[in-house]
Amino acid sequence: MKLLRWDTNTLPAIGDIVLSNSIENMDLVLAEMTRLYLAFGGDKSVSWDTDNKIDIIRDLETKITALLPEIKNVSSNVYVDLIHCYSSNYQTHYYNNLEDYIKNYGLIGEVGINQVYTCNIDFLEDIKEKNKRLYRLIQRLIMEFAYNSIICPITAVDYFEYIKDYLEEMVEDDPGIKDDIEEMKNECDQFDSLLPQPKIKRSVIRLQRLKKIYSSLREQLHPELTAWLDCTFEYLWLSRDEKTQHEFADAMNFIYNNNNSMEQEDNIADISSIVLMTVNYGSMLDNQYANDWDDHFNNGVVLPYLRVNIKGKEQMEKFNRLVNVISLFYAVIEHLPQKGDVYEKHM
Repeated sequence: MKLLRWDTNTLPAIGDIVLSNSIENMDLVLAEMTRLYLAFGGDKSVSWDTDNKIDIIRDLETKITALLPEIKNVSSNVYVDLIHCYSSNYQTHYYNNLEDYIKNYGLIGEVGINQVYTCNIDFLEDIKEKNKRLYRLIQRLIMEFAYNSIICPITAVDYFEYIKDYLEEMVEDDPGIKDDIEEMKNECDQFDSLLPQPKIKRSVIRLQRLKKIYSSLREQLHPELTAWLDCTFEYLWLSRDEKTQHEFADAMNFIYNNNNSMEQEDNIADISSIVLMTVNYGSMLDNQYANDWDDHFNNGVVLPYLRVNIKGKEQMEKFNRLVNVISLFYAVIEHLPQKGDVYEKHM
């Protein structure tokens, strides 16, 4: 078992007596903490005017935390924790079990998703009526986003294909579902008219051309729209980066194969299934999506999360890059334009 010290308010502070009685081997803990402190550029000449090992451990926690780079611009739908974790004598689950991650001491980085999400692209109809050039730019960008190689939302069309057979089997017992299916088909047709599946293979050259079109339009666009477009381009460039692709693939492999011995792979949701992109909030399709997730959660499905043992600057930088990619994905989703927004400065 492992005893955790949290720097957040999610758990009560651990008292000195509890901590001193729980840590299995303080000398090994201090050795590993010192090694980590120096790995992050800590003062090699540091010393303490005390023999109290708990006081030194607490001070090293503070010093290590102060050296960690700030994790910036974390999405509201992403949670991030950095946890000082110790080996414990007690067989208790009160402070969580992380024995797969550390031996004596470790700095654990944890990142995960807070909730499933539905986003709406009906604003494209609005833009199409007002500025066809801007419409074509944003439509192509959303196509790139919806079918990118890192994290994708599940589109209304793809989600309907996924549930269609199941719903059709239910028609015999509940004929009213036939009308629901027809309504969902109509929603998919509307979605497909606004965002057809791309027929041209994604490429860096295509993205560069879209960036040139954006540059030529930028001065006439509303600041909120330019902020969203900047964020979208940043995410799409990252999704083209081979290093980012490899690191993200490694993280996903860890999540779904050996993230936590207490979780089964089938109990962790597919990261590309937790955002629905459609054209109508509260529609039959959106409601079906919400109902399906209620069932998933009731059956023990959990949203994706990752825990890593941060042993130095390289792992910390890698962890930060992963948090950045996931946060950018949700920033694009959370700040999508809305129908009725002002898109240009002069409007």
